[in-house]
Amino acid sequence: ELTSLFNLGISLSQELTPEGVVDLLFDQVDRLIDVDSAVLARLLTPDRLHCDVLDEGRRLPALDVPLRGPTLSGHVVLTGEPLLIQDYEAELDRLPVPGLTTGVPTASWLGVPLIARGEVIGAVSIQSERPNRFGEGHLRLLRMIANQIAVALDNARLLQTASLRAEELRLVNEIGRYAVSVLDIQQLVREVTSRIQQAFEYYAVAILLVEGERLVPQAVAMARSGRPIHVDRTLSLREKSIMTTVANTGRPWLVPDVAAEPSFYAIPELPEARCELAVPLVIAGETVGVLDVQSDRADGLGEADLE
Repeated sequence: ELTSLFNLGISLSQELTPEGVVDLLFDQVDRLIDVDSAVLARLLTPDRLHCDVLDEGRRLPALDVPLRGPTLSGHVVLTGEPLLIQDYEAELDRLPVPGLTTGVPTASWLGVPLIARGEVIGAVSIQSERPNRFGEGHLRLLRMIANQIAVALDNARLLQTASLRAEELRLVNEIGRYAVSVLDIQQLVREVTSRIQQAFEYYAVAILLVEGERLVPQAVAMARSGRPIHVDRTLSLREKSIMTTVANTGRPWLVPDVAAEPSFYAIPELPEARCELAVPLVIAGETVGVLDVQSDRADGLGEADLE
């Protein structure tokens, strides 16, 4: 076991993708513990788990489940503590959650948290069709495996984030170089909205300019083609909306869930808008317009998009 853990550590020290880490985990768990089923649950958003599943040596389709739903893995993530169930049927009335399970019928279950830099980022669990299959020795072993897996997953995430950040900066610079080369305002707004939408895969991107007391849409690009769509309604700067507020205050506004924001102005041409980010366009201290982006998912935009 110690030799296998040492070899696992060497393998995980390489630059791996999250999928590569999952493959190594399942290989080690299957060899060292001889499980019927194993699950690696990763926090992809604050309220959802992405679950990779190994069932009798076969990878099943991954699942996305609510963190606070009826999942034992979710309970381990939320508490940050291991959970050992010796006999699922006998302990059913005492389980912390009903226990949504995958793969083989569960008789015994063991799960431990994945902790990286003091933060719980997921959980590893193993299952067996036989009761009393796992004990304290398995718990210690799974914890040692989980410690290495958590570090590897965190490193893979940081590497992906850095790569994504570099690509985003490249796209921003590309759009910027194009923008300063165009003198025609109508061509500029049409091309820039389309390029932003395609580069960052937003649901919609709009540029609106201040004309007197109104905010006038100049160009709107909508997923998935990135082609411009026509929106002919203007907004009075005296009306309360996300975009007019940004135009009036000169400060950006990120709304994670537009359904909870009374100032959200619904555009019929963009029926799937769920999240909105508006930033001011400023020249010499004067707000001349608004760059507005929308996502079709609540919490689909964040601080990285604002930056």
